[in-house]
Amino acid sequence: MSGKTVMLAVQGEGRGHMTQALTLYQLLTAHGFDICCVVVGGNPERHQADFIKKSVSVPVVQVYSPYFIRRGDRGISLSATLFNVCYSFPRLVRSLRILHKLIKFHRPEMIIQCYEPLVALYRMTHSFSGQVFSVGHQYVYLHEAFRFPAGHAAPKWLLQSYTRFTAIGSDHILAISMYDMAPSRNRKLLVVPPMLRKEVLELSPTDEGYMLVYLVNAGYLKDIRAWSKAHPEVKIHCFTDISRINTDVQQHSEFPSLFIHALDARKFLTYLSGCSMLVSTAGFETVCEARYLGKGCYVVPVEGHFEQYCNARDAEVLGVASGHQFDLDRAFSLSMEKHDTDETFRRWVASCPDILLNFFRQNGDVREVIPVDIKSNNGHMHAISGGAKTVLAEIEVHATGVRASGS
Repeated sequence: MSGKTVMLAVQGEGRGHMTQALTLYQLLTAHGFDICCVVVGGNPERHQADFIKKSVSVPVVQVYSPYFIRRGDRGISLSATLFNVCYSFPRLVRSLRILHKLIKFHRPEMIIQCYEPLVALYRMTHSFSGQVFSVGHQYVYLHEAFRFPAGHAAPKWLLQSYTRFTAIGSDHILAISMYDMAPSRNRKLLVVPPMLRKEVLELSPTDEGYMLVYLVNAGYLKDIRAWSKAHPEVKIHCFTDISRINTDVQQHSEFPSLFIHALDARKFLTYLSGCSMLVSTAGFETVCEARYLGKGCYVVPVEGHFEQYCNARDAEVLGVASGHQFDLDRAFSLSMEKHDTDETFRRWVASCPDILLNFFRQNGDVREVIPVDIKSNNGHMHAISGGAKTVLAEIEVHATGVRASGS
């Protein structure tokens, strides 16, 4: 299987998707696969690709693709999200044009997409002779044995429908799960363990007595400050998006035991390794990292985000507590309890590299790649030497909101 050319496409709106893409990048390059470039979809104005650029040596291309619109600082708005998708349709077309040029230049034999809908749209509108693999924890929602929260019929249908849409044109689907599951009736779907970064697996956790708070949005920061002011004896380190709040990073004199940090993947892992308790929104990857390190967890789903509600309920299997609001009284009491390392979960995670490599070796055979004339009548689509960066420079006048790095 060595020598296969692979393109990675990842939905940049979730840190978990990007860490999964990085894990795949590390695993595949270590075993002889040629990663030609990484395409990051989402809101280009948020510079999400910067998370990946620091860790890979191939071009990283950021393009527009549908993303959630925030409702205030605590939740998301589905109606505003749908309106934005319709309004941004021309940007979506430009993103598909960029993806098409990258594919025609690099001619990958495999595309691995981490819940990025652009790949499904591409498969609906273009021919591709290689293999397409869909990877993400959301695909476990397509397994008939997954336990959804009772009720919520409409959100469940929407979530499953969108998840199926992202996998259109895929030859195989890898559903990342917190625990092993029986084989699905869907022969394309394979349940695999969480894809944790090697930086997590190499950590030696300690307990330094502080609580760690991770917030995708800063809307709960007011509540956390109020609790910290009332409990100055409890040290709290909080990671959040500080671009939307007016505060100095680090410590404020009015809250001497509260330390606020900008989102930083490596710095966050350092504090995760030493905390006594994680309080977080219900992101899949964050919960898995904490439980692998034997940390207690208290999670709160983002308001209006049914997927996070499902994550919170599913994480109960790993002994994770959840609530509808950031109840730091409850979180602090939980931090006083003993939290043993879940060895069954650690073994499940440890089996991931072998499962993935065996899968790609058995299912990575590609169909014959038919040479394609990349020229088109409008003169915008033609073969370009120099890789992804040069491709983008060539079409920059035809696309907006595009970011790239690498050569």
